Amino acid sequence: MLLELSTVEPRRNLYALVHVRRGGLWSGDGSCTNTVQAAYAGPAVPAGLEKGFVVKMPTLYDGESGELSARMRPATEPPDYVTARGTRGHYLIQPQQTSQRFSLYRWEMSAASGGPGPHFHRTYDETFYVLSGSIRMYDGARWFDAKPGDSLYVPAGGIHAFTNNSGAAASMLMLMTPGADRGAYFDELDQIAASGRPLTEAEWAEVFRRHDNVMLEPME
Repeated sequence: MLLELSTVEPRRNLYALVHVRRGGLWSGDGSCTNTVQAAYAGPAVPAGLEKGFVVKMPTLYDGESGELSARMRPATEPPDYVTARGTRGHYLIQPQQTSQRFSLYRWEMSAASGGPGPHFHRTYDETFYVLSGSIRMYDGARWFDAKPGDSLYVPAGGIHAFTNNSGAAASMLMLMTPGADRGAYFDELDQIAASGRPLTEAEWAEVFRRHDNVMLEPME
């Protein structure tokens, strides 16, 4: 079966994904009950449909000959964000470049780098992919040491955290879908650190609210 997404809100249908669940696919009101970002906004899928359908994704480019739009970022590009503890953030692909379909960051952690405590986001999924070293990650139920090649997928609302307590440098990729402007968040953290003024609890709460961070424990 072909599921058209033409009725989906224009911006959201660009990153619509559907995940088939073993026990069913849609709730009674037509909303998706999956654990992956979904954007179907039409009527309910016919009763009994649980698998075997194809989602027709919207066309993002309708030209005939292609275009010169690829962008290369050399590995020698300096980091966009540096902390006093040695964390280096590279804004590889910002949401402004992808019409907010995704954003991608490389996170280089020193032996002294900490990380955020347990938290979640309401508006995007997040995927972590370890490039080097060992990164301590939390999936909401347990902490574990993630090694190069390991990944952690966190749906919107999923509790997670990470830190580096290995005693050595480590790095990872962070992918947000749809594209979250984490660069704006990191830049604001940089400005806060540069000011030298401690923020009040209420001020931190406003920063987190503005950047969709629901913190469950204080940051390290």
